[in-house]
Amino acid sequence: MTHPRDRATGAAVRPLSQDGASWSGQQSGDGSLGVGKSGISGFDPQRLRAVRERVNLTQRDVAERLLRNANNGWPGTDIARAAQDLDNTRLKLTDYESGQVVPRADMVYQLAQAIEVEVAELLDPATAYDLEYLRVRRGMRQADVVDAGLGVGRAYYSRVERGMAPLGDEQQRRLAEILDVDPADLAVALSGGHTIGSMSR
Repeated sequence: MTHPRDRATGAAVRPLSQDGASWSGQQSGDGSLGVGKSGISGFDPQRLRAVRERVNLTQRDVAERLLRNANNGWPGTDIARAAQDLDNTRLKLTDYESGQVVPRADMVYQLAQAIEVEVAELLDPATAYDLEYLRVRRGMRQADVVDAGLGVGRAYYSRVERGMAPLGDEQQRRLAEILDVDPADLAVALSGGHTIGSMSR
């Protein structure tokens, strides 16, 4: 499968599965993939449902968009498989909207793309305006940020996002490019103490 490229970094942007895990192409017998290990902080299931209903989309509509965005060949010629994929994806969306499952950061991006809204609309306004949020806006995992040429390892960058390790000036410049954000906004995210609600005012 050919994935779209990030305009800022040239890195492949990999869509996610219906359960929040990467589309690795390694599906189980029922067509599903493993559940993501950690969800995005600030995700608001009620906002997801409210936004979806506001734009007059059913869960099935969103599920179809997620599948089409993730796989140019969907639904393909195997109608039974396509129907199973659609049902699995719709059920996972139900889990997201009920709060039973918290989607991973890159899945939140996929949901926002499918519904055609900004990522912030799916998050609680009290969500921290931090590096995690800036990464989610780009649909990137921590690994994607590191692989785009930040110049630090994955474990170190994880510590950076948690406020436990610093970035040098050149690394901050590169991170602003990778996240496609103004350096001043990156500085705000690094400083802490702001929310996405306060930044939107």
